[in-house]
Amino acid sequence: MVTVHMHISCSSSADIHDQIIKRNIQAKDGVRKEFNKRSKIKKHFSDDSFKVFTVSSKEFLKGKHLSPEETEIPKLKGFLQELNDCHSETVNYVSGAYGILSLIEGARRRKEGAGKADDVCKVLEKNMTEQLDQVKKAVEKAIKDFEQCLTEGVKNSKTSDEKLKSFLDHDKQPSFFKTVEAVVRKDGMHKTKKGEHINLNTVLASCLTDSIDEKFRKTFPNDVKGGSFNGVISRFSLDTKSLIQKYQDVKLQLIFLQTEEDKIKAKLNKIILKGKKVIYNSLTETSEKNMKKCYEDARKISGNDALKKMRKTIETHVSSNRNIYEDTKETMMKKMNILMIYQIITYNETKLWHYKDLVCNDELN
Repeated sequence: MVTVHMHISCSSSADIHDQIIKRNIQAKDGVRKEFNKRSKIKKHFSDDSFKVFTVSSKEFLKGKHLSPEETEIPKLKGFLQELNDCHSETVNYVSGAYGILSLIEGARRRKEGAGKADDVCKVLEKNMTEQLDQVKKAVEKAIKDFEQCLTEGVKNSKTSDEKLKSFLDHDKQPSFFKTVEAVVRKDGMHKTKKGEHINLNTVLASCLTDSIDEKFRKTFPNDVKGGSFNGVISRFSLDTKSLIQKYQDVKLQLIFLQTEEDKIKAKLNKIILKGKKVIYNSLTETSEKNMKKCYEDARKISGNDALKKMRKTIETHVSSNRNIYEDTKETMMKKMNILMIYQIITYNETKLWHYKDLVCNDELN
């Protein structure tokens, strides 16, 4: 991967766009040609594995001359994510393979330490029950807290109504009719020529997003070290390392269990990373779904007083459908329950009990 930085000066916006695209292509070709000359290095790469990106963070944020895709930042981001995922999967594969080999070898020697194996299984069962119980309590508390926050958000729905009114009160501005036309045509979302982002769905969901923002950051922090649910998953441990010191006869089985525990925690963190985005975005997505009929009706309006009628259509829809906030809350809670109860608790519990039984019942023997 190679990044290239460039500066271009032109008078016409169209000319600038064409010049940037042309220079980017030339820059990429130049880098590839230089790379191809280095035969000793090139032999370690396939043609597809050497990537060149001509990125522009300013253009990605402002979008003055290039579309987001043309800035190549999304492509670079995807490429880096692939590299990270490949590395993680490789690490998991190697540790997993080592763990399975340990289990197989341990099964062969099982008879030598049968009595101690029974003892360690009782300890493992106790540790697992206690650790899973802590995860369940943390998850259930999070669900309860989020529901309380959202209930308060529904009660404060007036704040969203006021933000909507503040937007619609721009109707005296000459260009506002075109803005509203664009908003309803694009299901509530529009980016003005000045770069301003308008999203009525976000505005309507704001009473709910504002109510959970602080709790959401604490429950699902971006800081990987802290971990989700106040670190209960990252702290989860069957204490296999200390058990290995005490029960050397079943060391190999415990190594297997440790590798599986690490893989399960990595998998859970991946589930949470994807799931938290689905949960949070569901507020705006549900709001958009509830407003869809309103946007469709507003799009049909034309002629005299069209702006006034569009405004009336939007306000009437919101005021006569007060259940939209409760519906949005319920949708988020359903998605949260799916993530937390099914994907986190059930996955964690099922997998760990399975591997514990595999080790203790000696199913490989």
